[in-house]
Amino acid sequence: MNKKTCPILVTLGLFLLVALSFLVSKYAVVYADLTDTVQAYITAEVISVAIDEDTIPFGVVGTGSTQNTTSLGLGDGPPEYTITATNNGSVAEDFDIAGDDSTNWTLAADAASEVFTLDHCVTTCDTSPLWVQSGIGASFVEFANNIAALGTSDVDLQVGTPTFTTHVTEESFTVTIQASKHL
Repeated sequence: MNKKTCPILVTLGLFLLVALSFLVSKYAVVYADLTDTVQAYITAEVISVAIDEDTIPFGVVGTGSTQNTTSLGLGDGPPEYTITATNNGSVAEDFDIAGDDSTNWTLAADAASEVFTLDHCVTTCDTSPLWVQSGIGASFVEFANNIAALGTSDVDLQVGTPTFTTHVTEESFTVTIQASKHL
């Protein structure tokens, strides 16, 4: 090799090295991790309420009178039967209440012949109760809101008998407490 061809070969070699590097970087596939994972968590939203009373024996109540479940409900009525509703769900809940017609009487806002009433207490129930009309049928009325999971709320009931009735046997009616997600 002569001195003239050596720089040409070095230049040509450098050119080929640069070209080869370009081709490798442009068309070469570089492999890295093709997969990865993430741990995901989820909790089901559960709406649930449980109550601690199965029955409330209001007892014998005169026509056109009321009887309640507070500590003030004395006489022939029940001892204190305050209902405790527990949020068994996983989110904050609101509690609503409604009653249905009895066997022979109609549930309404005001007592009348063969018509009875159902109210619930919203404040100071054992000292000077404030009674509010409960819902009727599918029309529920809220009595507690924003009850945390495993939290509780008490509710007292007051039933009013018809002003007149021909039915002198025990009447039975259903009170429903429902839970809904607090918004």
